[in-house]
Amino acid sequence: MNFKNYLNRITGNNNIYSRSGMMGMTLKELLEREKELVYQYRNIGIPEDEELELSPDVEKRTDSNGNQGWFSRLAQASEFQPTGFAVNMQKGQGIDASTLLKGSVGKSQISFDNLKRGTEDYVNNIKANLANYNQPDHTMSARLSDVTKSVGNNVQNLINPVKEITKNFQSKIRNIVDLTIAQKDKILNNTTDYSQPITLREQILNNLIMGIPGRQFPMASDMYIDSMHNMGQADINSHAKVLDNMQIIDNEKVKSVLKRYGVNDDERGVIYDEQSDFAKKIINSKELKEIIEKRRKNSEANSIDEERITFPAALFDVVFNKDKFDRNVAIQNAVLVEPYFDEEGYFHGKLVDRYDFKHEEAKNLKEFPKIYINNHGYNMQKKGNLENYFSVIELNSKYQTKNKKKQ
Repeated sequence: MNFKNYLNRITGNNNIYSRSGMMGMTLKELLEREKELVYQYRNIGIPEDEELELSPDVEKRTDSNGNQGWFSRLAQASEFQPTGFAVNMQKGQGIDASTLLKGSVGKSQISFDNLKRGTEDYVNNIKANLANYNQPDHTMSARLSDVTKSVGNNVQNLINPVKEITKNFQSKIRNIVDLTIAQKDKILNNTTDYSQPITLREQILNNLIMGIPGRQFPMASDMYIDSMHNMGQADINSHAKVLDNMQIIDNEKVKSVLKRYGVNDDERGVIYDEQSDFAKKIINSKELKEIIEKRRKNSEANSIDEERITFPAALFDVVFNKDKFDRNVAIQNAVLVEPYFDEEGYFHGKLVDRYDFKHEEAKNLKEFPKIYINNHGYNMQKKGNLENYFSVIELNSKYQTKNKKKQ
């Protein structure tokens, strides 16, 4: 791709947005720069940083605020050759609907036809006035006046259709932006009418979460099924025990943590034993291994009988680290209770959590998939279709999986 002389006709600058730069924008920034980005996409696309770094036609500069960005190298004005949209306007070419925006092709085509006719009239009138310039019955000032008027009238004829095209295009973009802003919560953050029963879209999403992903993310899938279908997975799990209420638990420390989570006395829960797949997946996590190592080396840290633990994940972990993504969706944040080392040096503890959802808002497009799924759970919770319950996972490093690369 040749980036030399690229100039954005919307802003008048030579800034070039890379794909990573665009993906890092907030929704507000994307909406504010939509016209600028659309113009760039139509003319040079949205290149990768690597492509821009290798191009001799692009340089990286830092603005007064310390922000770095890519800029095309502009030639002298005499060398400048307009591209894309500007070329079409200069040549007076008609365009197909897809080159601007669906819905405005009629007005755009008419405007370009007018532009072409205006250009032809402009040339013909200039020729006529230059011919009159040579006639003896015209004074120099009269001839010059005729030419000036002709130029002025024909330039205006050229400008008017361009203004019409621009106005139509801007109006269409503005309508899309207004619609996007109005529908932001519904689309991006997956909000719904909580007073209505489950919609077809929500039912399809339920089936997807409990279906195919169950084979890839068993922990998250089982917990979701238990919350939606009366502990259906926990009931058939030989390493899990369903409790009818929190009062059955005989560990006061665990009950204290659950109460801080907002668990009610009559709320149901599940206890997973040390040999459960859930326990093994937690024991094999990088996050818990770091806690174990810290406690093994630091006696003061080991004396603390309660510690928060978070299981983060990025969207690409869906493909590259399924266990990490599974832990994030199923648990995300929990409390490690009564951790200790036995005489053989094995680590023990209890991971305490409550299965519930809080409504979140996506800060940018990268967060959209994860927020969309989270808020689906929140929607089911608000509609009364999802049961909140507590979970206690008993941990023992004796059952840690050996040689597990991805954690």
